[in-house]
Amino acid sequence: MAGTEKASIQSGPLPVELITEIIALVAGGLYTKFDQLNPYVLKTLAAASLVSRTWNTICRSHILHTLPVLNFHFNYERLRFLHFDAPHLCTFIRKVLLGRDDFCTTAGWFPAFAARLTNLRELVLDNPASPGNGGMVPESLPACLFTAPRLRKLVFRYWNSAVDGSDVLSVLSATIEELSFENMNGHNLSDLAVQSQSTVSNPIECPNLQRFTFWTSSKHPWTLPPWVPTSFSELTLHARMSRRALPDFGTAIRPSVVTIHLLGTSDSYFDFFYWIQHCIRSLPSPGSVKTLNIHIINNLDYDYGLKAMVGLYPDLEDYEMFSRFLHRLWACEGGSLKAIALDIRPQTEHCKDDMQVSKERRLAELAKLKKGFAPLLEAHVLNVDYIIERPEFDTSIQVMRCSIHTRV
Repeated sequence: MAGTEKASIQSGPLPVELITEIIALVAGGLYTKFDQLNPYVLKTLAAASLVSRTWNTICRSHILHTLPVLNFHFNYERLRFLHFDAPHLCTFIRKVLLGRDDFCTTAGWFPAFAARLTNLRELVLDNPASPGNGGMVPESLPACLFTAPRLRKLVFRYWNSAVDGSDVLSVLSATIEELSFENMNGHNLSDLAVQSQSTVSNPIECPNLQRFTFWTSSKHPWTLPPWVPTSFSELTLHARMSRRALPDFGTAIRPSVVTIHLLGTSDSYFDFFYWIQHCIRSLPSPGSVKTLNIHIINNLDYDYGLKAMVGLYPDLEDYEMFSRFLHRLWACEGGSLKAIALDIRPQTEHCKDDMQVSKERRLAELAKLKKGFAPLLEAHVLNVDYIIERPEFDTSIQVMRCSIHTRV
């Protein structure tokens, strides 16, 4: 009897909660971080949706989550189907990638279709046709896209704004909690900031803004335009490391959480640490930062391979120099810093497998981290990770990892 009961339990259907988690794990690879669709994952989800009504409902929310409209002709049949044949599916759409396509914005039925996106959470204005040059927000875009009741995130990608930021102001609804400018050109940013000094006296008001994200690959100094909203508490910066491309954050922002993603190539980690120090010092009030997250990727050239060991392992002196700066920031009178996370990742194709890094080398790098950041580790304010990676297509393989986490 017991054996029969056990067999029946084992052969029963999976709990819906477990099915939901499994499908969510698969769907996590549907789009890359640059919003490129993975057709293999899409086929897997489509096949899974045929298992049952329950599976169909779960898969449908992932398949329809993101709607790319980067090329209206390419997406015409899908949009037409959603609008005319299956309007009920529009409620599953949470994110729209909208390209600069006049055929799309001027289509007679497109505004009515956009009005159906009542659960839209994120809108990405993408202008990939002219990266670095961009253009202002087209007036022909339907206003209902920007006034969707649940819209929380607005992303400008490869778009350059009007000098006074009036076009951004025109589409920035009160519901926006996260604003992002991605891949803005450094020269254009600097010119925009200079020109707007004489035309803008106050930043744009965005009452619910919590997070401001800024991406730039500029090799030139750049300045945030004075019209950028200042009410956010979280600042995230993605930048390319260059001693010439140093930022100027102006005098108004007061973020309490700062996250820096710094990508570069150097045989010395001093260059990365120097850039980050300047970046933090450029903040109007470094002492107001409560949480500091730093992510460094050293994308090593073939000149800096494992054979020469150049650029792969940081020097103890560089750790100690950066530790002194962070410790002063933490210990300064009136300072608010409570938590620091430092993630250092050299990447090289020279790493074939983890057998190339000996146990002695791991212990040596771990000891270097302990000694270099000793004051911060003893104060229990620092989590530090040093990870050697081998880059793969849209991912990376860990070859060695050294981690010390002391924050409670």
